[in-house]
Amino acid sequence: MKRREFMTTACVAGLVAGSLASASAQQQANEQTFFEIRKWRVNGDTNVKKIVDFAHAALGRQENGVSPFGLALADPKLNKTDENALRDLYAFIPCPSLEDAAKPDTKLLQTPEILKKYAEFREGASSKNPVYESMERTLYRSYKTWPRFAVPPHSDGRILQLRIYRSFDLNRLHAKIHMFEEGGAIDLFHECGINSVFYGEALYGTFLPNLAYMVWFESVEQMDDAWAKFLNHPDWPKMRDDPYYADTVTEVINIVLRPCEGSQI
Repeated sequence: MKRREFMTTACVAGLVAGSLASASAQQQANEQTFFEIRKWRVNGDTNVKKIVDFAHAALGRQENGVSPFGLALADPKLNKTDENALRDLYAFIPCPSLEDAAKPDTKLLQTPEILKKYAEFREGASSKNPVYESMERTLYRSYKTWPRFAVPPHSDGRILQLRIYRSFDLNRLHAKIHMFEEGGAIDLFHECGINSVFYGEALYGTFLPNLAYMVWFESVEQMDDAWAKFLNHPDWPKMRDDPYYADTVTEVINIVLRPCEGSQI
């Protein structure tokens, strides 16, 4: 596709991106799926464990069709944040369709086992002693070239890296998505040892408009080496300095995560 044609298409698509009907039609045309990123701000390891245990019980049941899902904690040391502050716990939840994405959480409370876990989750909770301080939910539509989660090997030291790119309008966001797909950034990632889990464009939630992607590494050392290789690759400056991709990102939110025990990702 020529760049001028792409930008025209991106502008028109941006005007209708908020429509569930058009999103559903896009899914059918490109076999795209949806996923949710859920973030809790949690006080203390005991409450983190409550959320993780309940999430495993509710999402991990085969009949709920949520697979593979991920649970991971932001690492204070690697993110250079206060180790005594609230913990950021993330869930990554695939949604094959918009209908799945729209299901309320109460639909998960279908068995005595899950209801028991829910009671344990809420035990001792009150307005003065909540299980979590806040929760954010953002719904993403996958990239056409990367419609589903990839599952990393479950090595003990594996690292997940969530990166969120904010743009000032949809035109520039779609140009950045073009860089990843048609522009070859994903292929360059893989060449440099940056391993993909998912890529998506936010439809609803916080920090709109934005895209998010997650990659994985076997260790912190591999993460550092892979990014150094990427930044020093001769193809990266050509891509970065291409005028077509100018002014596409206003902020990068970078979170290094360690998967919780039992996480499928």
